[in-house]
Amino acid sequence: MTGTDYEYGLYKNRIPYLIREGEGPSVIIFEPSRELVKSLIFETDRILKTYDHFLPPNCSLCILGYDRNLPAAHTHEQLIHDYARLITEKFRPGIVMGISYGGALAIPFAALYPDLTQKLILLVSAFGVSTDGLQLIHEFIHLMETNSTYEVMQRFNSLFEHAFLRGLAMLFTRMKKKSLFKEVNPPSTFINAYKQIIKSNGENKKYLSRITVPALVVGGDHDQFFSKDLFEETASLLPMGKALIFKNEGHYVVLEKRKDIRKVLSGFMVSD
Repeated sequence: MTGTDYEYGLYKNRIPYLIREGEGPSVIIFEPSRELVKSLIFETDRILKTYDHFLPPNCSLCILGYDRNLPAAHTHEQLIHDYARLITEKFRPGIVMGISYGGALAIPFAALYPDLTQKLILLVSAFGVSTDGLQLIHEFIHLMETNSTYEVMQRFNSLFEHAFLRGLAMLFTRMKKKSLFKEVNPPSTFINAYKQIIKSNGENKKYLSRITVPALVVGGDHDQFFSKDLFEETASLLPMGKALIFKNEGHYVVLEKRKDIRKVLSGFMVSD
C-alpha cells in the first residue's frame, strides 16, 4: 500500500514496514516498544511526524515493526534474518538505528549484517538492561497479562522526566483512548518480546566487538530501563563507538530534547 509519499505493508504477511524515500541519509529504524502494542501500519502519518521531529530533514526511512503473532520461542537472531531479507528486497544498506527495545535487535543486526550497516545509532538502548529496568519490565508484563493495554501506555507516559510533557502525554492518551486501541496487537506480542529481553539480558554484549562501523550511543543519566554506566560500557566496547549522555534526562530524552538530538544525529550521520 502507498500513502502520499511512502509505502507501507506487511512483509511476508508478518512484518510491518514503512518506507519513505528522501534526499537525505538512508536510515533503517528498529522501532521501540510502542510497535509491540500497536502496529505502525495503523499510524503511518503519526510515526513519520514523530521521526521528523528529531531526525535530519529529508532522510530516507525504512521503519521496521514486529510480527503481531510473535512466538514465545523466538530469538532476536531469528527476527533480524527476516529484517535483512526485507531490507535487501525493498530498501538498501543504511544507518541502522535501534530505539529502546529496537536496540536489542539493532546490535546483533549490525554484527551479523555488516554489508547492510553503514553506521549504528543506539537511542536509549544498550547491550542489556539495568536491575531497575528488569523490575520495570516485569511490571509492564504484569500489566499486559491482565489485558491492561491502556495502563501500559500510561505507564510508558509516566517515564517522561518533565512534568508538563508527562501530563500532556497522559492527557492525549486518555482523550484518544478509543481510537488508539482500535487496532492493537494481541497481548502476547508484547509479553513474548519482553520475556525474551529478560531471558537474553546481557547476551548482546558478545556482538559489540564485531561491529566495526562508527557507532553512537545516546541516552539520559536518569534512564529508567538502562543506566549511564550501561550506555558508556556499550559505547566503550564498540570499536568505533562513542556515548553522549544527557544530564537529568530519562528514557524519553529523544522527545524531550529533540532539537539537541537532531543536531547530534545530523553531525554523526554526515561525518566520515
